[in-house]
This record gives sequence, C-alpha cells and structure tokens, in this order.
Amino acid sequence: MRSWGAATITRVIANGWSAAARRLFIVSVVLGTAACGSGSDRVASPIGAGVVWTRVTDAADAPDPCFPDWRSGRILFTYATGGTRRLAVVREDGSGLVFLPSTAGRDSSARWITDSTLVESSDRAGSFDLWVRDTTASSALRALTAYPEGELHPAPRPGAPGVAYVEDLGASRRLALLPDTAVVSPQRIHLTGTGLLPREPDWDPTGQRICFSADSANGSRHVWMVSLTDTIPRQLTTGPYRDDAPRFSPDGTRILFVSDRMGRSGLWTVSPEGEAVSLRAIVFGHTGATLATPCWSPDGTRIAVSWDGRGYGRAIWILSDLP
Repeated sequence: MRSWGAATITRVIANGWSAAARRLFIVSVVLGTAACGSGSDRVASPIGAGVVWTRVTDAADAPDPCFPDWRSGRILFTYATGGTRRLAVVREDGSGLVFLPSTAGRDSSARWITDSTLVESSDRAGSFDLWVRDTTASSALRALTAYPEGELHPAPRPGAPGVAYVEDLGASRRLALLPDTAVVSPQRIHLTGTGLLPREPDWDPTGQRICFSADSANGSRHVWMVSLTDTIPRQLTTGPYRDDAPRFSPDGTRILFVSDRMGRSGLWTVSPEGEAVSLRAIVFGHTGATLATPCWSPDGTRIAVSWDGRGYGRAIWILSDLP
C-alpha cells in the first residue's frame, strides 16, 4: 500500500462503491427496514456527489486519537502514549501538531472554551476532576472541581461561563451543570437522576439545551436531550442500536452522532425534535472499521472524526462535501 502524508485526501462515493452499487444498497436497506417496521423507514439515505475523507493525524505520531474539538482552524484531541492519555492540538490541514504538557495522570475529553483555553477531565490529582488549561506558553492549570465523584466529558456552555459534565458515581452516572465556573468552588446542579447513565453531553448554540447519549438496560444506547427550561430528559432515538457521542450542529438544527444502525459504523443526524421528524445517514465506514466521537467544524460544513479505516490505524479525519 502506498504511504501517504498526514493530509491525505481520498475521494469516495459511499466509501469506494460504484454509484450503481450504492443505489442498490440504499434501495435494499430502505425497503428492508420498512418491511421490518422498526421505525427506520423514516431514514433519509445518503445523497450527494461523494464525501471527501482527509486524514489529519498520523497513528505513529499520535496513536489512538479521539474526542476531537474544532475551533478557529485548530483541532484539539486526546491521544494515547506510554499507557496513559494526553492532549494535542493540530491545524485542520494536518500541520503544526503540538503535544500539550502534562506531568501526571490521564488527560481526556477536552473542549475549547476560548481560542487559548480549554476544559479537560484529568485524574492528575488522584480522581477525575475538571481542569481549565491555558494553551499559551504559560500552560497554566486551574482545578475547576474537586468533588469525591468523578467528573467526565466536560462541555462548556456557549456564551456563558457554565460547564455541563457527567458525574461518575461508580455504578451510576448523572448529568450535572456548573452554572458559573468563574467562582471558586462552583455549586453544581443535577439535570438527570441516576437511572439514565448519561455520556458525552453537548450544548446547542443557544446554551439552553443539552444533548447526550444514555445506556439502556438491554445494552442499547440512544440520543437524549434535556432543556434548562423544563429539565425533563427526552429520548430522541430508539431501536436496538448503540448511538454515541452526539454533537449539536452550529446552527442547532441537527444532532450528529455515531451509530451501528444498518449493521455498520456510520455517522447520522437526528432532529432535536426526535427521529420522527428527521433521522438521516451521512456516511458509513468500511466494514470492520469504527467511527468514533465526531464533531462539527465551526461553520457546520465539515466533520472531524476518529476512524481506523483504510489501513492507516486510528487517526483524525476531516469529512467534507457532506450530503
């Protein structure tokens, strides 16, 4: 196999299939799911001239990257090194890879707050707490929480100093909110009970709604949403699937997520009003390869995603020319 650089661009139509094969697959899947009556007959199949996949990172430089977060032309992500997890930043064209310094513990699931600050989950102090990091030359760190529970997957509130996150209680989890991170020892508000097992929250652009995934007792996982105005969680997707890592589009009209629907790893969007309004397939990975933790570009025209396809090992890829 030819070895390409970190900014490899491969144009594919439905991941390398011919247009005829792609149409046959779409027709057979849509007819099959409609016959089953599972609710998937509301799915709009992928359309368009073909998604462009651009590889941004190299598995040798930054192994097992995940949790990309895109801001001002730079992508923040988590990677594996020496049996632990660290943070790195790369420009969207694959250049300028920078490894953020860390002395102890595991750093993960970081999100941009501003162009030069981020919030991350780290166990550098013994348990997973939330930390604010300055990414300039000072690399200053500030502990945001020090609760006995674990604090995971922080999501900064747009236009306000709050942070939503997952509170890990061991056998259960809750969705929590720090309404004001500018104060010392901020008070937390619980947005869900302990029965939902939430993961990976994300805000809509107004800072009023939070989407997240949640486990079900039967092993499936679905996309949910909660509003600060009524605090009643609402399930948006259904079925015997694993729907992961939801992210609101920058305009708030769609929620991007990863799913194993149709028997292979793919990217989907669902309406904030639920799958009965809109559930759409964006792209599928190769059979045996897994897409993970996608995020939108700031303008909503592209997607960054962790993917282990095409024989390069797991890397961050940018998807453009989206349907």
